[in-house]
Amino acid sequence: MLLCIGIVGAINMHGFIGQPFLITTPVIEKTERNGRSAYYTMTVKPDTYQNLELRVDKEFWTQISLGQHVVLTVKKNVIGLSVVSDYAQF
Repeated sequence: MLLCIGIVGAINMHGFIGQPFLITTPVIEKTERNGRSAYYTMTVKPDTYQNLELRVDKEFWTQISLGQHVVLTVKKNVIGLSVVSDYAQF
């Protein structure tokens, strides 16, 4: 049972259909998490989706300001959910 769930999860994350599309969206929040495994997140607000929190690298995080727009590359997976596969400055 657990193996079946793992296989379905792997297909869901790596099985894409159709062409990727781009979404331009503003950054509404930036967060830096410190500790043993520090990481950086940005919250964006696309027009057609809920707020999304993206984990980004430190270099990209420092280059982007609040209110600045970023471009997300989005793909649809086999069950129809949208997955952000890449991000860049606008």
